[in-house]
Amino acid sequence: SENDSSEEDDKELTSQELAEVTGQRCVRTHSSAYLRGWDNGTDWHVGAAPQCGKCEQWKIEQHKGKVTLRESCTGKYLRANVEGYVDMATAARGHELWTPKSNDDGTWSFKSVHGTWLRAQPHGRISLQTHVGGDEKFRLKPW
Repeated sequence: SENDSSEEDDKELTSQELAEVTGQRCVRTHSSAYLRGWDNGTDWHVGAAPQCGKCEQWKIEQHKGKVTLRESCTGKYLRANVEGYVDMATAARGHELWTPKSNDDGTWSFKSVHGTWLRAQPHGRISLQTHVGGDEKFRLKPW
């Protein structure tokens, strides 16, 4: 039932799962692009790039059963906003914490503190979604 799956989403990760998700990772989207952060002059945004270079490298660190994703070029953290958009922050507080979920197909999904999921749309827009489909699944590659 639906209630069972939501409880399953919140279960603690095993030490093996934590080892798989944490560390230095390139985060590949469903459409084979890589998650990246960039500065548009006034704000820090999140998008996707075709290759995993320095600015597409993330340090995924454990924080009491949740993780932060810290971008290597800037040292900024991936942040979920209650309005449904994703940007970058200078410090890891509540909105920068994500709950990783291991999927049956070897991918990972990231649940925000708002209960929404990190999503990468095929055209490169990064946002939050209420459920997990293909756009909410990511492959983690060591760098």
